[in-house]
Amino acid sequence: MATEILRPDATGDENTIVYSVPSIPGADHWQNVDETPPDDNTSYVQAYYQTWRRDLYNIPNSGVGAGTINHITVYVRCLADVEPDQTSVKIAIKSTNVHESSEKQLAERLVWENFSNQWATNPDNAHAWTWDEINSLQIGVALRACLSTNGYTRCTQVYVVVDYTVAAVGRSFGFIIG
Repeated sequence: MATEILRPDATGDENTIVYSVPSIPGADHWQNVDETPPDDNTSYVQAYYQTWRRDLYNIPNSGVGAGTINHITVYVRCLADVEPDQTSVKIAIKSTNVHESSEKQLAERLVWENFSNQWATNPDNAHAWTWDEINSLQIGVALRACLSTNGYTRCTQVYVVVDYTVAAVGRSFGFIIG
């Protein structure tokens, strides 16, 4: 088994999370969630609405492109600015259609928390992931207020880990008899 980590490198098809730090012209929020290690309060996207807002981000093409993909796992790192009382984070992917994880609730105020969601198959077709699908995949996050009356939910990091089995390399042995 091997893994490849892919981080956002461009804006995807959706960009509805309104607020970002630093504020980047053109809504290129991917620049606020692409770093490693996470820079937490230095750059992030943030939601404070009661309705869900979602950003999707393009990722670079895989540098692997061979082998069997076992599953993908998307990770996000989020924080609530007040004591949360409702779910405020969902992890999103888009292959052909958008798919989201179950809603997640941050546990406490001002503590960065990591969440993940694994997809063993492409939810668009229920088949094993292909490398072409990975190359066209978008990853993202949906956020809303962490408190039923107000409260900010921040996300500082989004990335995907592709878990795959390395392609077997065949060998040919030639013998000359004579």
